Amino acid sequence: MLVSYTHRPTAVVTYRPHHAETSLFVAARLGLAVPGNLSVVAFSEHEGHFAGRKLSTLVVPNYELGLRAAEAVARKLATPHTPLPSEPIRPAKVDMDGTLAPARP
Repeated sequence: MLVSYTHRPTAVVTYRPHHAETSLFVAARLGLAVPGNLSVVAFSEHEGHFAGRKLSTLVVPNYELGLRAAEAVARKLATPHTPLPSEPIRPAKVDMDGTLAPARP
Protein backbone atom coordinates (compact mmCIF):
# COMPACT_ATOMS: atom_id res chain seq x y z
CA MET A 1 0.00 0.00 0.00
CA LEU A 2 2.68 2.55 0.98
CA VAL A 3 4.69 1.71 -2.12
CA SER A 4 1.98 2.63 -4.64
CA TYR A 5 1.26 6.18 -3.41
CA THR A 6 2.81 9.20 -5.07
CA HIS A 7 2.19 11.15 -1.86
CA ARG A 8 2.81 8.69 0.91
CA PRO A 9 0.90 8.90 4.18
CA THR A 10 2.69 10.45 7.15
CA ALA A 11 1.04 8.17 9.71
CA VAL A 12 -0.38 4.68 10.13
CA VAL A 13 -2.84 3.83 12.93
CA THR A 14 -3.43 0.15 13.62
CA TYR A 15 -5.68 -1.83 15.91
CA ARG A 16 -3.23 -4.64 16.59
CA PRO A 17 0.47 -4.47 17.45
CA HIS A 18 1.39 -7.03 14.77
CA HIS A 19 -0.12 -4.73 12.12
CA ALA A 20 2.06 -1.92 13.46
CA GLU A 21 5.05 -4.26 13.28
CA THR A 22 4.25 -4.94 9.62
CA SER A 23 4.06 -1.19 8.98
CA LEU A 24 7.45 -0.69 10.65
CA PHE A 25 8.95 -3.51 8.58
CA VAL A 26 7.58 -2.08 5.30
CA ALA A 27 8.76 1.42 6.24
CA ALA A 28 12.27 0.08 6.87
CA ARG A 29 12.25 -1.74 3.52
CA LEU A 30 11.25 1.51 1.80
CA GLY A 31 13.97 3.44 3.58
CA LEU A 32 11.48 5.55 5.55
CA ALA A 33 12.60 6.79 8.95
CA VAL A 34 10.16 6.13 11.79
CA PRO A 35 9.15 8.52 13.28
CA GLY A 36 10.90 10.99 10.95
CA ASN A 37 9.04 10.18 7.69
CA LEU A 38 6.25 8.03 9.09
CA SER A 39 4.50 7.80 12.47
CA VAL A 40 3.10 4.44 13.58
CA VAL A 41 0.56 4.20 16.41
CA ALA A 42 -1.33 1.15 17.68
CA PHE A 43 -4.43 0.56 19.77
CA SER A 44 -3.69 -2.48 21.91
CA GLU A 45 -4.37 -4.32 25.17
CA HIS A 46 -0.78 -3.69 26.25
CA GLU A 47 2.27 -1.61 25.39
CA GLY A 48 4.08 -2.73 22.28
CA HIS A 49 7.68 -3.20 21.20
CA PHE A 50 9.16 -4.18 17.87
CA ALA A 51 12.77 -5.08 17.17
CA GLY A 52 13.89 -3.52 20.43
CA ARG A 53 12.06 -0.23 19.96
CA LYS A 54 9.04 1.09 21.79
CA LEU A 55 5.81 1.35 19.80
CA SER A 56 3.57 4.39 20.39
CA THR A 57 0.44 2.84 21.91
CA LEU A 58 -3.01 3.70 23.17
CA VAL A 59 -3.74 0.94 25.69
CA VAL A 60 -7.42 -0.05 25.45
CA PRO A 61 -9.14 -1.08 28.72
CA ASN A 62 -10.76 -4.23 27.30
CA TYR A 63 -12.27 -5.39 30.60
CA GLU A 64 -13.97 -2.02 31.16
CA LEU A 65 -15.12 -1.99 27.53
CA GLY A 66 -16.73 -5.42 27.91
CA LEU A 67 -18.30 -4.53 31.24
CA ARG A 68 -19.88 -1.35 29.85
CA ALA A 69 -21.11 -3.20 26.77
CA ALA A 70 -22.80 -5.84 28.94
CA GLU A 71 -24.38 -3.12 31.10
CA ALA A 72 -25.65 -1.33 27.97
CA VAL A 73 -27.22 -4.54 26.65
CA ALA A 74 -28.94 -5.11 30.02
CA ARG A 75 -30.29 -1.52 30.03
CA LYS A 76 -31.50 -1.85 26.44
CA LEU A 77 -33.29 -5.12 27.21
CA ALA A 78 -34.95 -3.55 30.26
CA THR A 79 -36.03 -0.39 28.41
CA PRO A 80 -35.89 -1.07 24.65
CA HIS A 81 -37.36 2.26 23.57
CA THR A 82 -35.05 4.44 25.67
CA PRO A 83 -31.99 5.70 23.78
CA LEU A 84 -28.66 4.87 25.39
CA PRO A 85 -26.34 7.76 26.14
CA SER A 86 -22.89 7.90 24.62
CA GLU A 87 -20.23 6.74 27.05
CA PRO A 88 -16.69 7.59 26.00
CA ILE A 89 -14.00 5.33 27.34
CA ARG A 90 -10.53 6.77 27.61
CA PRO A 91 -7.46 4.64 26.98
CA ALA A 92 -6.03 3.09 30.13
CA LYS A 93 -2.65 4.47 29.14
CA VAL A 94 -1.42 6.68 26.34
CA ASP A 95 2.23 6.08 25.53
CA MET A 96 3.26 8.27 22.61
CA ASP A 97 7.02 7.86 23.01
CA GLY A 98 8.62 5.75 20.35
CA THR A 99 7.14 5.78 16.86
CA LEU A 100 5.11 8.99 16.83
CA ALA A 101 6.56 12.15 15.27
CA PRO A 102 5.71 15.61 16.57
CA ALA A 103 2.84 17.39 14.82
CA ARG A 104 3.85 19.17 11.63
CA PRO A 105 3.04 22.86 11.23
